[in-house]
Amino acid sequence: GNERAAGAVRARPLEVLHTFNGAHISEGIAAAEKSKSPALRLAALQILARRDPERALPVIRRLATEGTEEEQRAAFLALGRLNRPETPQLLILALDRLAASKVHVGAQFELLDVVEKSTDRQVQARWNALKAAWAAGDDPLAPYRGALSGGNVRRGAMIFAEHPALPCIRCHKVNGDGGEAGPDLTLIGKQKSPEYLLESVIEPNAKIAAGFDLVTLKLANGSSESGSLVSESATQVVLRRADGTEAVIDPKQVSERQAAPSSMPDIYEQMLSRSELRDLIAFLRVLNTVEPGIGTSSRATKGNRVCRPVHRHRR
Repeated sequence: GNERAAGAVRARPLEVLHTFNGAHISEGIAAAEKSKSPALRLAALQILARRDPERALPVIRRLATEGTEEEQRAAFLALGRLNRPETPQLLILALDRLAASKVHVGAQFELLDVVEKSTDRQVQARWNALKAAWAAGDDPLAPYRGALSGGNVRRGAMIFAEHPALPCIRCHKVNGDGGEAGPDLTLIGKQKSPEYLLESVIEPNAKIAAGFDLVTLKLANGSSESGSLVSESATQVVLRRADGTEAVIDPKQVSERQAAPSSMPDIYEQMLSRSELRDLIAFLRVLNTVEPGIGTSSRATKGNRVCRPVHRHRR
């Protein structure tokens, strides 16, 4: 809310003082720790972890286990800056709590980012054990559930529209703006669950939207047809070719059928960081309103209105 935003603004001078080792940094930190603004208190914790690790340690330990989502996130970020012998054990404890589903969803990615950067052997051993348990478990989304809370809608909109490697808008439409190689996503946040959206990004072939199944049909006369499956019945198969035309085929003439994987790339592994994945999912979740004439860029964080497009069309 406004208090959080105001706290974040007030935290910037504190960071400047720390960066330049300002004379009043100690007073600034002390005042921030007593502030009614959670954002300001948590910003002070990040600086305290670097300037006075011993004083920061008990606060980090408490917030990492008992804090709200925002507090846990700040605690894990501070752990990444905490140069103390106790840090590895705190990370191991946090990993054990994560394995037991006791870490807030929106703080999980901060924890994993810090864990991956740790050079402690015990931390890495515990991290490898958790990854192995996830791989052997029945929840394919377990390593990625941190994307289901805490994302930034505006940053997600920019990733969707302007990602430098492959903007989603190249293949997907939102309110009439975008490509047609993939499903229209204008109402995807209303039509699908957050888990479905996450799975669609990390495992594009898990569930292919109707009309975008890519198949190749070999026919009895020796020819073949390829395209996305538009419809299929006992009397005809309709494919949409790459050029947009349609082929209507008698099923009796089909001698062989081959399914192709989704044309959507594995963008998470190849192109997105954890935080970018979380922001993208946050944006997809608010796509729930048809607003003709308004493009896909930033959706305001208040309500469901879409702001005017700021992205550049790519050719």
